[in-house]
Amino acid sequence: MKKGINQWAFPGNATFRDIFTLAAKYGFAGVELCPD
Repeated sequence: MKKGINQWAFPGNATFRDIFTLAAKYGFAGVELCPD
């Protein structure tokens, strides 16, 4: 399992649900979020 990925690795229009779903699908254990 991969450790984590930053939210900026995803398209700008991706929802948090999309980000978490894709990260889990590809084996990432977590997502670093950078709220504006």
